[in-house]
Amino acid sequence: MHACSQRQRDPPQPPAPPSTLVERGGGKHNLVLRHGKRNSHSWSQFGQDMAIDALLRRRTGGFFVELGGFDGETGSNTLLFELLRGWDGLLIEAVPQSYAALRRKSRGCYMANTCVGSDSTLTFRVAGQISSADELASATHKARVWLPGCTCRSSSASAPPRAPCSTVARDDAS
Repeated sequence: MHACSQRQRDPPQPPAPPSTLVERGGGKHNLVLRHGKRNSHSWSQFGQDMAIDALLRRRTGGFFVELGGFDGETGSNTLLFELLRGWDGLLIEAVPQSYAALRRKSRGCYMANTCVGSDSTLTFRVAGQISSADELASATHKARVWLPGCTCRSSSASAPPRAPCSTVARDDAS
């Protein structure tokens, strides 16, 4: 199924961004699928979370970083670790509308509405849960994600969403 095969309504405008870059979710886990897809305890697209869980021998108490957290549930590669293994982590989502949905899910981990990179801002092409930075994506990927006439381009047909970027810095002083 192509990403644009379903008609989507424009999402409501997201709430004002938090005063800090990183915020912690409320931990209520307002999920649609409390036990994963088909009660499997897997939320990822193709079972990647379960494969990594097996590779890590069901390790508990870890820390994850997920770039492209979308809504915090759909296709999540980290929700299994948070709910079943007691992990903490950081979800990074650049698209403001997706970040607003992520906040409503109220995961217990840290969240940031930014993209990771050295540019100050990037423009994102959005089609359903697929998004990509316009300035960085290949022509092939752009054609796949944002077809002319696609009804699910962005929150505004004339202005694709832009997101501020942050660099990942390590504090060597600690």
